[in-house]
Amino acid sequence: MAFGFRKKNKTANETPAEETAVRVPMTLIFDAENADAENAAALFSALPENAQILAFADEDTPLPPPPEGRTLLRCRTRGAQVKGDFVVEADGTQRFDAEKAEALFGAVVAAQADVVFFGANEQKRGAGTGDPLQRALCGERPLPLHTAVLKSVAAKADSFGLAKKHREVFIPLLFAESAQSIPVDPFLPGKDTPHEETSEEVFALCAYFNKVKSSLVPDRYRFAFNYVCDELIRSAAKLGAAGDANGLTEFDARLKGMNMALWVAAAEKSPLSFMRKLRKNNYNVSFPLKTFLKAYIARKR
Repeated sequence: MAFGFRKKNKTANETPAEETAVRVPMTLIFDAENADAENAAALFSALPENAQILAFADEDTPLPPPPEGRTLLRCRTRGAQVKGDFVVEADGTQRFDAEKAEALFGAVVAAQADVVFFGANEQKRGAGTGDPLQRALCGERPLPLHTAVLKSVAAKADSFGLAKKHREVFIPLLFAESAQSIPVDPFLPGKDTPHEETSEEVFALCAYFNKVKSSLVPDRYRFAFNYVCDELIRSAAKLGAAGDANGLTEFDARLKGMNMALWVAAAEKSPLSFMRKLRKNNYNVSFPLKTFLKAYIARKR
């Protein structure tokens, strides 16, 4: 039987083979604020061939040039800019071990999972046994400190104003279908201060939960509810540790208006039931409670 294939018309507009799209294995989203140029250069060099670097940086922010075979784009948004199969986020104030970072990135692009857990928690005993995703959802192992996430999963966080920690931990555990634990910690001890999520960032997380909660299966819903509740309690504890009665009053009223179930759970789950006590005492923080909350915040860092 003859098939009516048409002969390909070779024209000057035909795309040469070398110009066809190249697979981008990874996108590094890099917050360049206060970044050390030498450290950033080492991190960029550890990226796999054809990786993309999205640097949150203005045009006048100094950045090392991308190594050969990698591309760098200065931007202020994520979304459609992301081209890589996997997405990894990094803060320019962190310091990296270049060899460990290279080993990590190599393992990530070879992974057969929606999300890869990495960092110090993956080096703890038993962290990588069994199904790390299901065990994390059930509280049977520590939550990952850092993740590399499949592009389609990472996109769930776009345009919602979520903090980096919430993008790295909350979103993958909510939407990934599979996970792999890699016991590599590419970070070196440094003088940088870990980012403390603001009340606004925690309320952005709460708003996101409100938006997606009806679509979550039971185990993901339980995880999400407890995670958001813990973040709210921690945020309220910071206000209490500062003795900010007005801030606590506004915080609690806003929470009650956003999600009554979380408002009730915050009182029940907060250590020493401090939220219930504050509500009874018109949000005035006693000296002993303030001391306790400072210690609580220090432990949670």
